[in-house]
Amino acid sequence: MSKTEWEDILRKKGILPALPKLPDEDELVEVAQEASRLAAQQEMEGKTLEQLDELEDDLEEDILEMYRRQRIEEMKEKAAKEKFGEVTQITKPEFVDEVTKASEKVWVVCHLFKDGLPACQIINNHLDALARKFRATKFLKIIGDQCIPN
Repeated sequence: MSKTEWEDILRKKGILPALPKLPDEDELVEVAQEASRLAAQQEMEGKTLEQLDELEDDLEEDILEMYRRQRIEEMKEKAAKEKFGEVTQITKPEFVDEVTKASEKVWVVCHLFKDGLPACQIINNHLDALARKFRATKFLKIIGDQCIPN
């Protein structure tokens, strides 16, 4: 993309030459894989069969260790996100912090309910099940009259 719209117009009219094409992500990955393959090939040249066996064992261990670290990191990230897991009842003073401010960081589902209504009880039961399933989402409930008067 050009620095200005004017440059774009000049390029469309053929006054300025076209910008060189930047490599996309797939091309960069291919180049990196090719470089890695060539480096591995150069490392193996001139080695005996025993040395190649040792190198293969070391590479397998390194790959497994790298995969293990990556998987542990993924599990830690998932655990950090999945910190809710239940429907929490809040009051009006808590509403701004728990709903408005928290929704900037995580998804928030808030149920405005009324005690004694069967439909509200059914929705609360379903929200309990959803909260256990989607632990990264914050599920809240508040009595409707507390949140919105009348």
